[in-house]
Parts: sequence; structure tokens; C-alpha cells
Amino acid sequence: MLAKLIKHEFKATARIFLPILGTVLVLTGAAALTVKLGGILVLPGGTGWGGPVLGLASGLLCLLTFIAMMAMMTAAVVVTIQRFYKNLLGDEGYLMFTLPVTPAQHITAKLAVGTVWTLLSLALAVLAAAALIFSIPGAAENGMTLARFSAAFRAEMGTGLWMPAAVMLVLFIIGTVNTYLQLYMCMAIGGQWPTSRLGASIAAYFILNFGLQMLTVAGMLVSGVVLAATGAMDALVPVVEHAAPAAVMCAVMGAVGAVLLVGCVIYFCITRWLLTKRLNLA
Repeated sequence: MLAKLIKHEFKATARIFLPILGTVLVLTGAAALTVKLGGILVLPGGTGWGGPVLGLASGLLCLLTFIAMMAMMTAAVVVTIQRFYKNLLGDEGYLMFTLPVTPAQHITAKLAVGTVWTLLSLALAVLAAAALIFSIPGAAENGMTLARFSAAFRAEMGTGLWMPAAVMLVLFIIGTVNTYLQLYMCMAIGGQWPTSRLGASIAAYFILNFGLQMLTVAGMLVSGVVLAATGAMDALVPVVEHAAPAAVMCAVMGAVGAVLLVGCVIYFCITRWLLTKRLNLA
């Protein structure tokens, strides 16, 4: 049944996202073409037609591409939040919870689809930006290539680009899931006050994040005191100094990811409990 829920969610959201993604692709292609013709910039060693008309068209298309990318990223977040709120906590909740599906499956389906669209939006935005940069006449002649960037990263960080990029991608996925689950939990908490559901959800979000910030600061202070008192800081500093910068970066991202995963489990369990035991659609 979970697979059917996910399939239905993809169909419902594809009507919104596919036109936006298609618009971004078309605008990116047109902008990259005008940039390639020398519309905005020609680097040493490159050739292009240039001219004020082409420059104006290129600048306008790049601006429209940027706006479309921002709209795409924003839509991914807004639609993901809106569908959870409307389908499960609004009037449609009466129908959704009559289905032979558990609250956990409802949460999982909406979370999975929202995360996929968010990742696709990010990937397309990165590819669009790369296409515009690499389309600049003379870019390759001036070292603006992926191979050159990867070599420079390896020389500076002590490892290739792909391992940190993979760790960063995993961290982004975990962070996206964590953010959506946090928002779901706040909306489920706000659902306990049917007459002011939206206001209570917003209040819960701000209170939660304030508490998390205080907890983070307190955790950093306590960790620093403990490391200094036990002498672990003196032992840790030489290890960090002699380790490859990329290894340190990946270790930090891994630690952050582990903390976010714990948050994901907590948010998911609280949201499931609220939708199971404390659901109020009045």
C-alpha cells in the first residue's frame, strides 16, 4: 500500500513540478546558447559574436533562469509542506485516514516524494549553473573545467572531489529529511489546536528551533569543557593537524549527519504518535 501511496503522491505533484522543471531546462538551454555566443562575457582565448542585442538577451535569459531555479526550489519546499498540512491535517484528512494505511505510511510517502523532488530541483539547479559557467567562451582555455577543478581540489584537500561530494550529498539528503520531519512534527503539534492550527504550528516551529539552538550551544560548551578537562583536546589537535583536510571535513559532516539522523527518528516517532493517538480534525 505504501508503494501505491508514493505513486499517487508522485502523480499529484508531477502536475506542478514537471512544467517548472521543463521551464528551467528550456531557459537554461537558451541562456547557455547566448552565453556561448559571447552574449555576456568572453574570456581570453575565447571567441564570440558579442554585441549589445545579444548581451541584453543573454543577461535577460540568465536572470530568468535564475528566477526559475529559485521558483523551482521554493516550490519543492512549499508543495511538500502544503500537501502534508492539507491532506492529513485539513478537511482531506477525513478521507485520507479512512484508507487502510497507517499514519507512518502516510508520513513516509509524503516525505519520500518531497525529498525526491527537492533533490531533483537541487541537481537541476547545480547542472544549470555549471552549464552557464562552462558555456562562457574561453572557459576551458582558462582552466574552468571539472577536471581542472577536481585536480585543484585534490592538491588542496588531499583527496579527490568525489568522496567529499558523495558525503555532502548524503548529508544534504539527511538534512532535507530532517527539515521536513521537523516541519511535519510542528504541524502535527499545531493540529492539537484546531481553531488556530496554522498559528500553533508556526509557534511550535519557532519554539522548537529556539530550544534546539540553546541545546546546540550548551552541547558545544559542555563538550569543550569535557575535552579540555580530560586532556582529550590535546590529543585530538595533533590528529586533526596531520589528517588530510578532506578527511577532517568528511568526519565533521559525518558527525553532523549522525546528529540529524537522531533528530529524524525523534521527529518521525512524535509525528506518528500525534497522528495516531492525538489526531484532531475538528
